[in-house]
Amino acid sequence: MPGISGDIVLAILRLVWWLLLLSYTEEGSYTIRLILTVAWVLAFLWRYVVRRGSSQTEQERLAQLRSKMGLPLPRSQVPVLAAVYVLTTIAVPWWGAAFTGGCAKQEWVDSVWPPRPTLTAPGLPFVLGALLIVLYTAAYPLIEEFSMRGWLLVPLRERIGTHWAVFAIALLFALLHLTPDPREFATIFVVAIGYGYAVVATGSVWTAVAMHFAWNFTNYLLATPTVHPYLSEAFRTALFRCGASRTIVALTSVAFAAVLFAGHHRRFGQQPSL
Repeated sequence: MPGISGDIVLAILRLVWWLLLLSYTEEGSYTIRLILTVAWVLAFLWRYVVRRGSSQTEQERLAQLRSKMGLPLPRSQVPVLAAVYVLTTIAVPWWGAAFTGGCAKQEWVDSVWPPRPTLTAPGLPFVLGALLIVLYTAAYPLIEEFSMRGWLLVPLRERIGTHWAVFAIALLFALLHLTPDPREFATIFVVAIGYGYAVVATGSVWTAVAMHFAWNFTNYLLATPTVHPYLSEAFRTALFRCGASRTIVALTSVAFAAVLFAGHHRRFGQQPSL
């Protein structure tokens, strides 16, 4: 299926297939779920990161695609990846409050992050229970970012340019989440734009995977019984009211831009060009 339509169809098919497989990891006991999740992650990484291909032509094709996606993460980008991970973790509660109107409602936090089970899954030691949550939370960013900011972004940038590609994929990403709330849709759309430019700046899809994982994992942690009471208490203070939330959004946005510019500078030297 040559052409951009073929790239889109193939990326969507991969996304649906791996998400379907991932849904089966939610069945059974926690031990079975851990085994299935580990198998899913290893199979995905082998298929798209490790596998070299059975022929020279396939090896060259895979190497070229992986290079364009930035799968061999340059060492120079590791600090940038770590920085955007930390910034995303910090930004989550304030961005959520500011974008969805929660900053005006003290009870909002309890509806968005209702208490969930702890990281220690029943029947599993704490370490294995925590590993299950980490792997399961990482699985969605892997397939979604490889699909959106990898397999789709690479050909789209070549055909319609960087900015149009980032915005088009962010819109598709938001639409695929099927959220009826326009404020949640706007949040997903804006965050997805950030994921796209993070990949453009660093030249690696791993940056978007790290940001996406930080977003999902932080949202999970904020709903755990250990963290949620502290967040709920803090949310009743002026720290999370609209003025403060919008200030934090502005500050973290500037920080994101600075980090991504630094990453872009590391790639292209004194003459960064999007």
